[in-house]
This record gives sequence, structure tokens and C-alpha cells, in this order.
Amino acid sequence: MNFDNIIKSHVEWKIKLRSYINGNSKEKLDVSKAESDKDCELGQWILNEGKKYNDNPTCQELVETHKKFHLAVGEIIRKVNRDDKEEVGKIINSTTSDYHSLSNKLVSLIIRLRKEIEI
Repeated sequence: MNFDNIIKSHVEWKIKLRSYINGNSKEKLDVSKAESDKDCELGQWILNEGKKYNDNPTCQELVETHKKFHLAVGEIIRKVNRDDKEEVGKIINSTTSDYHSLSNKLVSLIIRLRKEIEI
């Protein structure tokens, strides 16, 4: 797996979400697709190549954090679709929200796992 590409994809998805929140996106984001942790590049790696690291504690934490991140994104999309701008603003603009915490933790875990398995 190219861990740098995974991180890049994660950042690009966050930009896509921000565009959707701001009303600048031409596509409507689907909650069920956003909540699926199996369709993105990291999800595909976890289901396939990553299986061989299932007993690695960092990988286990990555899998759990990845799932939670997707659920947090789905909740944001739901709020956008309900036009709950105040609540979306609180989540997106707060560096202590679950969304931001999970995003930062996810990137940290990807970097940590890369160091552990590329030795």
C-alpha cells in the first residue's frame, strides 16, 4: 500500500466534504456511501492486503478509527442535508470535534502503521 496516497485521498475527501458543506459541490454526497468504511482506498486495503496485519494493535486501532471517521462524516452529511448549518459549523470549525479528532488520529495511525510494517 502506498501510505502517502492513502493520506492524500483522506485530505482530498475532507476538501470534497468542505465543498459540499459550503454549497460549492456539483455532486450530492450520499450518506450511506460516506458511512461505508469499505469503499475508500484505505477500506479496500484493510479488507485485502491489510488482513495480514489484523493482530497488530496499531492496525486494529486504525480499523476502528477508520469506521468511526466514516460515521462522523455521514452524520455531517445528514446535518447538511437537513440544512442544520449551525450544528455543521460547530463540528467543522471546532478542532475538538469528533470529526477533527478522528481525522487527525487516522492520519497519525496510518503514519505509525507504515513505520511498523515497513521496517
